[in-house]
Amino acid sequence: MTACVAFAVAALAAVRLVPDGVLGQTGSKGAFVDWTSCRSCSVDVDGNIVLDGGWRIPRGGMRAERIPSGRKPEIARAAFANGFSADAVRFTVDAARREVIGWAADGKSIGAVFSYEGKLERPDLAHTAFAYPKTGDLLIGTRWPECLVHRFRPDGTEVVNAAWPFKALADGFAVSGGRVFAVSEKAIELGDKFGTLAIGANSYKVYDIARAEGGWWLATSQGAQFYTDFEAKSGLAASRRVGGLSGVTAVGISGGRVIVASGFAVNAMWLDDRRDEPFSSSRSWCSLGKWSGAVDSIVKDDDGSFVLHWSDAKKNEEAAWRFDPRITAWKDRKLRLHEVDVNGAPRRPANETDVMGLKAVAEADEIALYEVGRKVGGYKAKATAMAAEGEWLVAYVPSMYGIVRFRVVRR
Repeated sequence: MTACVAFAVAALAAVRLVPDGVLGQTGSKGAFVDWTSCRSCSVDVDGNIVLDGGWRIPRGGMRAERIPSGRKPEIARAAFANGFSADAVRFTVDAARREVIGWAADGKSIGAVFSYEGKLERPDLAHTAFAYPKTGDLLIGTRWPECLVHRFRPDGTEVVNAAWPFKALADGFAVSGGRVFAVSEKAIELGDKFGTLAIGANSYKVYDIARAEGGWWLATSQGAQFYTDFEAKSGLAASRRVGGLSGVTAVGISGGRVIVASGFAVNAMWLDDRRDEPFSSSRSWCSLGKWSGAVDSIVKDDDGSFVLHWSDAKKNEEAAWRFDPRITAWKDRKLRLHEVDVNGAPRRPANETDVMGLKAVAEADEIALYEVGRKVGGYKAKATAMAAEGEWLVAYVPSMYGIVRFRVVRR
């Protein structure tokens, strides 16, 4: 072997992938949180915050831990036994009959407790019901475009004043800290005056809320999020997030912004985010107008925008969008996200990317680096989706429910 050839081979072999942190996963080895969307949060009798799937946040803490085996959390629930809640603990809307159905503590239906036929201007929009604490009044939430919470006294008359019907979209209701919230795109406190709390504007979907020391935990589609009292009152972003990244189908990066597709849902974070930092995607980053299928390719275009390819095998459909999250003005929303010709849109396999003149491929149990067709480095990890920019490579590792950030180093 000549000196020139030996030098060339050595140069090809001198590449390393160096782990440099984790994105989107707040847990650590042995305690990876296995969900992105958190559907419930509540306070137990010891002041711990109880989350989905056997997880809890210890009182006064910020990190999630597994609930000890064999221990069933006792949830501290306020008891009300007056008005509509005298016999029922849960309520559902029967849209066909335009009635509210009550359910007893043992899970059995007690039948219709209220008929809203002729009592609502848009009875066709009624979809949720709840008993207001203390008074036992019945709350009925209506969908868009009305988005109101109507309140009926036990005698069937509606409360109508400066606050009621309350302007809020309620896909559900929650009680915590002695306060009542309508939950949907935010958690909005209900009461006899406006200007109360409205938390979670950028979380896309809020499912539940729980009072903790010094603030509030929200169960959202972007994980469990903690807002200090100051953040909640000031309309600021959450200071902490608990969760992982589940079902990731594609990853992209541009300008240090990492976007992650989990099926049809899209979220974002920054390359230098802490592992417990809330996503940088707002409530408008959701489904690209689709509610099935998956984004299976994300390509960074020359102008810094993203091109996303979506497909649904069951429906035999596919589409593509150009997406530029740098455009934030509402008037320019059509420039921010618009559909493009799917046949002409660039695509790439989710498990491949180019980085520093190399080809990175997520193989069966390794992220392999190739140069001119020759393998020159790698890292043992079972990744399924990757993207790269500059010296950085990000790879989704399903066993971690998170994205590992690597630096590509040439020795």
